[in-house]
Amino acid sequence: MKSENEEQTQLVQMRLKPRTLEKLESLSNRSGISNKTQVIANAIQFTELISESIHSGGKIYIEKDGKRELLTILGI
Repeated sequence: MKSENEEQTQLVQMRLKPRTLEKLESLSNRSGISNKTQVIANAIQFTELISESIHSGGKIYIEKDGKRELLTILGI
């Protein structure tokens, strides 16, 4: 029996193309998170945060080598 503090989980199967699996593996390696389920969960949380920010009027910028560019994400 689970305690009240334990999160309920649900098994989800996904069909991913080889290139997508390579990207997942790359993100896993770069982040140091070996649990690919956690990598996907983090990506969903990140996307949700960006989406909420954009929908409330915020803008997302990327800065590299002193150059700042507005990030446009289609579909969000």
